[in-house]
Amino acid sequence: MNEPIIVADVGGTNGRFAIARFEAGGVMLDRSTKYSNEGLSGFADLLALYLEELGSDAPRHACFATAGPNNGREGLLTNRGWQLNAAELESRFGLDEILFVNDFKALARMAPELPVGDTVEVRSADGVAGGPVSVIGPGTGLGVALVIDEPGGLVTVGTEGGHMGFAPGNELEVALWQHLAERHEFVYAELLLSGDGLCRIHDFLVAEHGDGSEGLSAADITTAAMEGDASCERSVLLFLSILGSVAGDVALCHGALGGVYLGGGIVRRVIPLLERSEFCERFLAKGRMRSYLDAIPVRLITAEQVARRGAARLFQQHRGRHST
Repeated sequence: MNEPIIVADVGGTNGRFAIARFEAGGVMLDRSTKYSNEGLSGFADLLALYLEELGSDAPRHACFATAGPNNGREGLLTNRGWQLNAAELESRFGLDEILFVNDFKALARMAPELPVGDTVEVRSADGVAGGPVSVIGPGTGLGVALVIDEPGGLVTVGTEGGHMGFAPGNELEVALWQHLAERHEFVYAELLLSGDGLCRIHDFLVAEHGDGSEGLSAADITTAAMEGDASCERSVLLFLSILGSVAGDVALCHGALGGVYLGGGIVRRVIPLLERSEFCERFLAKGRMRSYLDAIPVRLITAEQVARRGAARLFQQHRGRHST
């Protein structure tokens, strides 16, 4: 597969598009752009914006990394409620082939290939070369994926791990769980580890401590925390502690001895607080499995466009399998 393709990384908030070209140095992206999903009625409206921008230069194949479950041809953009149907889109826009992949599956596909400069070390450990790698990241939702290095190449697995049950780690988190249980049918990790989750944590802590302002957006909270606002800083530190605990659970489930990578946009905005938080201690705090987790390195992905490059790699693998 050498011809260029359209790629996209589509979450609940934005759709990021590009044209991917396969070159000796890897996957190169150009014509990159971002659109807001607000005000659009479905994925077709979003795709139409980019195809209109490309005009007659539009490639005939596409791979879209979307935040939610799909089978490659049909799926759901979970936090937007958009149904995805490749056949309908191909017919409407005259494209030859569209492949949907989970957004964190695309991110996971690239994780083992990322140069050190595209990541920041969160905790140092030797890991196991070629061992399974977990990718987890809070953004509009909470993405979780796994990549395994097999003799025939990398195998990536998108999951719905963001919907695993939330296990409180201390009395404050028990109170937080109870607060959420009164308002939700099921208390799962994404309810806390997402943009809306950070807002829920903040509003809960404001009520608990009696200081700070309720109703702030996630962007407001992270910005204020980085500027030294005590109430927002407290919220972000609790968010990162919970992330550490969930990341440790994911690493155990996946046997991620090759390492854990953190993705998503929220953590990148608060790196100094990540260094001060209890993330690493909570990652390790799994009783007799502490020594197992102690061997697992954790890195934060800081590079842009990783999921779009991963989508291109997954399409390349897809075409390779179906051409033999």
